[in-house]
Amino acid sequence: MEDATYGGTQALIVPVNRDEPTIPFEVTDYTQYQTIVDGTFDIARSWVLSPNGGRVEISVYINDEGLIFNMAHNPRASKWAGRDLVGTAVITGGVDGKGNTLSIPSFLQRLIDNDNQQWLEQRAAQSQGA
Repeated sequence: MEDATYGGTQALIVPVNRDEPTIPFEVTDYTQYQTIVDGTFDIARSWVLSPNGGRVEISVYINDEGLIFNMAHNPRASKWAGRDLVGTAVITGGVDGKGNTLSIPSFLQRLIDNDNQQWLEQRAAQSQGA
């Protein structure tokens, strides 16, 4: 069962550049979000379909002033959040009934990484054929 990890929350850093891998890490303090997104953060909430067909809430942490600072578009975070996002993002699960942040579902971490690997392979094949 993937519930809140009260010692820390499993999260995934999603860099802007798709050539950079995602980075799994454990959040133990909210200031880590600020450090990673390079400033005050905002949270974009969304839902993804789980392998069993249910909806799972996710939280995508982004720089609150990313548009003002003209940060680069983040295609991977945007895809999973269902809206355009900029700057480095952190993806976790949703929240529990007490407002505690839940860990990123393991299936979602695999989906994000597999999706990016397919994109990288497609891009490599296109550059070889050019």
